[in-house]
Amino acid sequence: MKSLLGLRIFLGAMLLALVCGSPIKAQTDILTFESGPVRPIALSPDETRLFVANIPDSHLEVFDVTGTGAPILVASIPVGMEPVAVAAISDDEVWVVNHLSDSVSIVSVSLGRVTRTILLGDEPRDIVVADPPGETGPRVFIATAHRGQHRVDASIASRPGAGDPQLTTPGVPRSDVWVFDAANPGADFGGTPLKILEFFSDTPRALAVSPTGSHVYVAAFNSGNQTAVAGEPIVCDGFSSAAACAGDGITSPGGMAAGQLPGGNPGPSTDVGGITAPEVGLIVKWDPASSQFRDELN
Repeated sequence: MKSLLGLRIFLGAMLLALVCGSPIKAQTDILTFESGPVRPIALSPDETRLFVANIPDSHLEVFDVTGTGAPILVASIPVGMEPVAVAAISDDEVWVVNHLSDSVSIVSVSLGRVTRTILLGDEPRDIVVADPPGETGPRVFIATAHRGQHRVDASIASRPGAGDPQLTTPGVPRSDVWVFDAANPGADFGGTPLKILEFFSDTPRALAVSPTGSHVYVAAFNSGNQTAVAGEPIVCDGFSSAAACAGDGITSPGGMAAGQLPGGNPGPSTDVGGITAPEVGLIVKWDPASSQFRDELN
C-alpha cells in the first residue's frame, strides 16, 4: 500500500510540475516582407476564373466567379517567391511573374501546378500579352531591370539584347523588356526570349497594350527626366525675391554658377498651423537653355 501511495504521490507531483513548470507562451507578432503588387489579379478569357497573386505566401489563388455570390476559392497553387503580376494566356494557362525569384511560373489550372519556369532578368515586375499584326501568334512582354544572371547565360547569347549589361558604362539603357512567344517560350532551360528590348529609364514597373495590339508601352518608376527635389535646408529663403546663394553653407557643384543653389521657397508663406516660413521643399528641373537647375522655366 505504501508503495502504491508513494507512486501516486510521485505521479501527481510530476503532473503538477508539467502543468505549472511549462507556462503557455503568448503569441508574438510576425513581420513579413511583401513586394509591391503590380498586376496581381487577372480574369480568365472565358470569365469563369479569377486569378490572384498571393504575394507573401508565394501562391496563385484561383477563384470560381460563375456564381452570383462571392468568389469561391477552388485552388491554391505554389509559384515562385513574391509573385507580383499575373497574365492569363488562356483559360487554363497563367503566367505568374515572381519578383524575388527573377522568374515566371507557367501554371496549368487544370493540373493545379507549375508546368514550366522561365528565367528572366533581375526584379521582374509587369507582364502583358499582345498579338501584333504580322506575327505568328501572341507575344508576352515582361519588364525587368537591366541586369540579372540569366541575361548573360550562354543559352540566350544569340538573342538580340542579351549579354553584358555594362552596368558601369555611361549612356547604356538601364531597363529591359523581355519578349517571348506565348506558344513556344523556348526549349532551352529557363526559356529563350525572342529578344530583350532596352530602354533609357530606371525601374520599369508598368506595361500597357494598345487596342490594336500593335504597340506596348513601358512606364518607368524611377525615370531619369532631369527633375530633382531639393530639401528646405538647402533652398535660400525669401520666395520669388530671393537670389541664388549657398543654403546653409551647402553648394552644388555642376549646377548653378559657383555651385550656388536656387533661391526662393515656394509659397504659401505660412503653413496650416499659422507658422511662418514652413520647412517645405522645392522641385527643380534642368533647363538645357541655361544649363542650370531652375524652379521656374520661361
